[in-house]
Amino acid sequence: MQGRIIKSTGQHYWIQHGSNIIKGILRGHMRLEGRKTTNPIAVGDWVEFNLNSDNDAQIKTLLPRTNYLIRKSVNLSKQVHILASNIDLAVIVASWKMPKTSSGFIDRFLITAEAFQIPVLIIFNKADLLSSDETRSLQTLIQAYTLLGYQSIAVTAKDEAGVKKTLEPLLKNKVVAFTGHSGAGKSTLELKLKTNSISDQHEKGKHTTTFAEMHQWQNSSFIIDTPGIQEWGLIEIQAKDLHLFFPEFKNYRAACRFAQCTHSHEPQCAVRNTFEVEKNLLWRYEAYLNMLQSDEFNWNSWER
Repeated sequence: MQGRIIKSTGQHYWIQHGSNIIKGILRGHMRLEGRKTTNPIAVGDWVEFNLNSDNDAQIKTLLPRTNYLIRKSVNLSKQVHILASNIDLAVIVASWKMPKTSSGFIDRFLITAEAFQIPVLIIFNKADLLSSDETRSLQTLIQAYTLLGYQSIAVTAKDEAGVKKTLEPLLKNKVVAFTGHSGAGKSTLELKLKTNSISDQHEKGKHTTTFAEMHQWQNSSFIIDTPGIQEWGLIEIQAKDLHLFFPEFKNYRAACRFAQCTHSHEPQCAVRNTFEVEKNLLWRYEAYLNMLQSDEFNWNSWER
């Protein structure tokens, strides 16, 4: 039997199989196998399972994933946690103020999505709290991200009708993972969309975002709610590959003098020369340099 994981609490999993929701656990070999992730099974995964005599599921096989979103584990710094898998769109909910989501947080999210080939939507919430000058600055940022190929919009979560009108055509007929900085208003936006908890149709209890959970929104649309995140670290990306996930570098990399150019200090670097002239994207180039020089990468393992 096959089904999709719609909820996980670490020890137990809820599997959607047709119109039925089945609670299950992992078979021993799946729990004990050496893994780099804290959760061998994630919300969005398709699995094969058997039913025992109590009609509970025993998950025996994880089917191949098309993609997934990952972050560093909260408790184990050397491991990673899969937020969601097999998604059509990754949404990051950010805010210009109260609290302000840093551009570094957004850029790291975008790099992760690029690395795993996941389309992105950037939602700047709390637009109603901004002054005229702040609104203009936000619109400039939205235009910049849009030019880079990332859908970007500003919304006010309090405006339920406006939220639905704006988001409905963007989310329709998709499996969408919602993530964001803690306090940016992700949960409020989801409430305005009036998503239905699939597992709560069969289990009593209040929904929380301690663990990821899939919600049905309209007939063929699903939203995966993930816990709020304080920081977004780069995972499974090597320093030598970082430049590949900045789409604005693509048209210039081939013109660099050195094939393994890091675009940081080498002579005749077409990327660096371009963005030192095109000041409108200098902030992204500076973000690249900051990441390249951060402790997130093990430079000793980079063969130059």
